[in-house]
Amino acid sequence: MAGIKEKLSAEGIKTLLLKHGEKIILGLVAMFVLMSLVGTQWTSFKKVPGELTDKLSRADEIIEKKSPWPEEEKAKYPDFSPKDQVAEMLASMSSAPFSYGTPFWTPPGGQKEPFKEPVYLPVVDLIASPGRTMLAQQSDEESEMEEDSSEMDEDADDESMTDEDDDEIDDDFKKRKTTATAGDGANSSITGDIPARGLGGLSFGGGIGAGGYEQEIAVDTDPNALLMGSYNDGEDDGMGMGMGGSSVKGVAVRYISVRGIFDLRKQIQNYARALQTDELSAEKMVKFIDFKLERQVADSPQGPWDGEWEPVDIAVANDYLTQALDHDQDPVSAEVRDTVITMPLPARLMGVWRNKVNHPSIKNFELSDEEMQAEAILNQKIMEEYFKKGEKIVQEIPPGGFAKQQLNMSQVQGDFLSNDRNAKQLSKSIEEEFADDSKLNTKQLLIEKIKEQVSAAGNFVLFRYIDFDVEPGKSYKYRVQLVLRNPNFNTPVDQVNTPSVVEGQLRETPPSEPSNVASVAEDYAYFLSQVRPPRGAASKIAEMLVYEWFDESGTMIKGKLPMELGDYIGGVKDVYVLRPDKMTYEKEDKVPFKSNDLLIDASLVERLDGKLHADLKRPQGLSRHETGIPSEALVLDHEGHLRSIDPISLASLQKKYERNYTREKESFEDIKDAKEKSLAPSDPDGLFSPDGEGSSEMMEEMMGPGMMGMGTGAERFRGRKGNASRLKAKGGRKGSKKRSR
Repeated sequence: MAGIKEKLSAEGIKTLLLKHGEKIILGLVAMFVLMSLVGTQWTSFKKVPGELTDKLSRADEIIEKKSPWPEEEKAKYPDFSPKDQVAEMLASMSSAPFSYGTPFWTPPGGQKEPFKEPVYLPVVDLIASPGRTMLAQQSDEESEMEEDSSEMDEDADDESMTDEDDDEIDDDFKKRKTTATAGDGANSSITGDIPARGLGGLSFGGGIGAGGYEQEIAVDTDPNALLMGSYNDGEDDGMGMGMGGSSVKGVAVRYISVRGIFDLRKQIQNYARALQTDELSAEKMVKFIDFKLERQVADSPQGPWDGEWEPVDIAVANDYLTQALDHDQDPVSAEVRDTVITMPLPARLMGVWRNKVNHPSIKNFELSDEEMQAEAILNQKIMEEYFKKGEKIVQEIPPGGFAKQQLNMSQVQGDFLSNDRNAKQLSKSIEEEFADDSKLNTKQLLIEKIKEQVSAAGNFVLFRYIDFDVEPGKSYKYRVQLVLRNPNFNTPVDQVNTPSVVEGQLRETPPSEPSNVASVAEDYAYFLSQVRPPRGAASKIAEMLVYEWFDESGTMIKGKLPMELGDYIGGVKDVYVLRPDKMTYEKEDKVPFKSNDLLIDASLVERLDGKLHADLKRPQGLSRHETGIPSEALVLDHEGHLRSIDPISLASLQKKYERNYTREKESFEDIKDAKEKSLAPSDPDGLFSPDGEGSSEMMEEMMGPGMMGMGTGAERFRGRKGNASRLKAKGGRKGSKKRSR
């Protein structure tokens, strides 16, 4: 009893609460929760979350369709910019009479230091890679029609040709994947006429001051227009398919791709220090205006390299871009590209642009095929919205570099998707179009891009130039300077440390270090097959296996050619010629092989006494007339050097040429001998009927189901939409104007 009284005393209750108070509180809470759960009546919510968004979408459509403001009334009140009107009113007024003689406010930390000249950085790690390809341009007829309606390599150091990974294959021989993407794909089920591509209504020019290059760009061409239509759009060759009559003209080119890296982040930091500002403000001041590219030329990789640096004519590259049928999708992320110093990629009929247009320092910014497809579709859909709404794109377009060839799609995406309504509509459209499970990956990539708002804040910028003005057998070195807007231009002299800082509207970066030596390979290579001894009055005959890059077709040809001593290595031969622009792969008569090398002498060992030469380890199984000693030839090359060649020492190099030749033709095997096969009497009634009925089906069966959309040669443009980032002034600059601010 005494124990109970002790526990119920004030001291005992305090002890109880200290030891077990939290347990009591936890028990009360648990009892309350349990009673709440038992006493609650649970029912399901009968509405679907999507109903609210559907009602909002229907309300938006009703508001847009049923505008309460009649067009007649709207016309009475034209659009105007109050900001422009105020600027015009104040233009003739001076604020001098109303300004204070002394600063109204002094910073607590004292006045800023005077502005200085920023330290300008050079382009670094300049590399150059040679190659050969065939570019796609409009046929002469199409080009003339458009003008009437407008004002305006194989590497010298060939890589190993063993079973390489895809990344190790030369871009010029790499297969292109057939994906139906805007700007880089095919859709053989879509047909139509060839439109005049590009964004019309451009007005270039203006001063260099702030906003001096800002332009309003009207999207006045349907982004869904196709580059090429169906087979029947071309000339009919009698088979009802228009084979060989495509609207694509192939232009064979040799090139050197020059790339370098500009450290944008470090340049921004230099601006911030010199101009006493934060990095976000400094970033907006770094404006590329142009670039100056120079090169040295030598007859061999060894030089000499003590000659003058000659300026590269950038107009050559701009001409190729303007005449190109389209621009290929860029495998480098827009985050590290700039419209002025990163050259867009002219459409090519053979191979792909990838390793030779990227840089090892920014490999992590290289896009996969799926990412390139998503990028193209996103750009296409954004341009469709601008086209439907009749809205204009506002961008700065400096006069130099490649700014007049391409839009800054990162800025276009950012401006468009910064509007929540635009982003939601685009997401909904993508959800509906890519509902198919097979397109799930593409849809996911697109949705992620929209969520990211495509903010381009890379630390580096890729400089890229493709030099098409090169010659076979020559070697080249390059260096580059970038031209930027002077961030101190128009700054009052009393705010800078020296008056020279504000002088001049432009600034040039220091020249880069010279690039590596890039050698453009000769158009031909030859290998000795055998030497035949004299027979009667005939002299020795050397048989050469000749590979030649045939500039008429932009592809390689090969043939075995006999020649006598004193002959130039070459001749004529009936060989297969692949013409990707015409989509033909036929044997042609008397195709010329040409070189500048001369056959001086040739030798072979016809007899060999095995007893006298027992130390020679000759191959087993030789016949009585075989010696096991290879034939040999002496040639005088175009540089005046004597060279000895034989089948053994050059076997590895010959294998590489053969591998490249085979790889180049692989995608076109289905059309090989197509004309000859079309004359086969398997269906004479259909083949020779007056209207050619049945020939199309026969050709498709003969060539295989994949031929119509194989995505190579001229076929890679069949059903393809143009690259949304391409700019092309046309139509007399109709409806465009310079925008000032």
